[in-house]
Amino acid sequence: MSKLKFLLAVIGVSFFIYAGAAPYITVYQIKSAIDLNDGERLSEYIDFEKLRQSLKDQMNAKLAGELAKNEKAANNSFVQLGSLLAGAFIEKAIDAIVTPSGIAKIMSGENPTNERKERNGSASKQNRDPLSAASMSYKSLEKFVVTIQSDKDEEIRLILRRQGIDWKLTEILLPNF
Repeated sequence: MSKLKFLLAVIGVSFFIYAGAAPYITVYQIKSAIDLNDGERLSEYIDFEKLRQSLKDQMNAKLAGELAKNEKAANNSFVQLGSLLAGAFIEKAIDAIVTPSGIAKIMSGENPTNERKERNGSASKQNRDPLSAASMSYKSLEKFVVTIQSDKDEEIRLILRRQGIDWKLTEILLPNF
């Protein structure tokens, strides 16, 4: 009987250690997929639907906030039409950016829309180690936050949420939003 209790205790302790380390392991796996430029593997750790919606909400809120700052513009029907068109453009742009390669650039602190060119004209990969100086912490049992610095020394927060026993990237909180 004591061997059974010992075995159950070991299993229980192992489960709690894994449960506590799981988001750190997920972040490491994301970093590894970025380093290997493995978009398929990176996709396993991202909830693209939630991530896209989060970014669309941030951008639309920013647009609405800018419009609300100027009362004249807010009451102008041409500005309102432009705002609707901008909203549609934002949705298309986010759908194009929120891809495995776009996420890898964001997590490396790069602008996902910029292609850096070398002198010979080919795109160069920045030598920055993604997530190298990131801070990581639990915000709740269901939410884990990774904070990284962008090229412009701004904070980007990556939000991972528990989905069953796995963790997935569900939000990226951009600077100045």
